[in-house]
Amino acid sequence: MKQNYYVTLRVEARYITKVEANDIDEAKQLAMDNWIGADIGDLEDTTGEVVVIENETGDYIYEKCY
Repeated sequence: MKQNYYVTLRVEARYITKVEANDIDEAKQLAMDNWIGADIGDLEDTTGEVVVIENETGDYIYEKCY
């Protein structure tokens, strides 16, 4: 007989948002504000951090080092 199961999956993803800012620190803050307000579906207990900032031509101007 089949039964229901609730399965928790750990999901890692990238969230890319476009912001207009005066400097990298402001860009990070605006991106985090966008992330907090984003509708990402039925995920729970989500966290986020800035890992890359690119300029309009795709050049990395910030990359988090691990």
